[in-house]
Amino acid sequence: MKIIREHINEKFSEDSDAIKDLGIGKQRIINDLAKMGILEDDVVFMSDGTFFMKDGHRRTPEPFFDLQLKYFPEGKKELMQNLRDGKKADISILREANKAGVSMEDIIYIVKYMIPNTENHKNMMTQIDLYDKFLHRTREQKKFDKENNIYIFIGYEQKLPVTVNGKKYYEDKFEAEKMVKINKYDLVDLHSVDMMKQRAMFGRHGIVYMVTLPKFMMDEKYYDEIPEEHRDIIDKYKKRI
Repeated sequence: MKIIREHINEKFSEDSDAIKDLGIGKQRIINDLAKMGILEDDVVFMSDGTFFMKDGHRRTPEPFFDLQLKYFPEGKKELMQNLRDGKKADISILREANKAGVSMEDIIYIVKYMIPNTENHKNMMTQIDLYDKFLHRTREQKKFDKENNIYIFIGYEQKLPVTVNGKKYYEDKFEAEKMVKINKYDLVDLHSVDMMKQRAMFGRHGIVYMVTLPKFMMDEKYYDEIPEEHRDIIDKYKKRI
């Protein structure tokens, strides 16, 4: 039996494995898992070398999560940290992961792994679906989104006094509460539509509308009222939602 190898891949014996003997690659991870009492059979290894606790086994312990962060590539590491912290908006988390080169398939796998089957899980999966639609827009859709904004608002008719020849009259004038620009691919923005509908029921009893306008016309995040110079266009093209 040899005491010193002549080549790094040379085996000590016919039954030995060079990678396993040296404790590198996957074997190094397995060795680290063993130190924290986790068996190789409790873990699933992916083709890129990342690894996760198998379904049916105990939830991810903190040391195991730290071990994942130690070995995972930056994109997946950042995705998992963001999901664990819960400090960033879901769409921001997806954007950053996608920009870092994490595939949608891997994003979905990690989201399902990190977030239990709760309301948060449901919301994230819905946001993933919206973001996937954003990524797969047609050339025409991209052009449209680039050139236009969508605004939502509560609209109502208001009686305004008008004096003509010394006589006071009242005429209807379409008004709006704050006009808010939304991103139709952002679930948080879409939820704001439902909140606006609830407010309309208990406020002025107005109606929630949306209007699509060219960005060169209106491009602020919000407007406190309908810009007077665009009133006729907004009134004409608004749609009840």
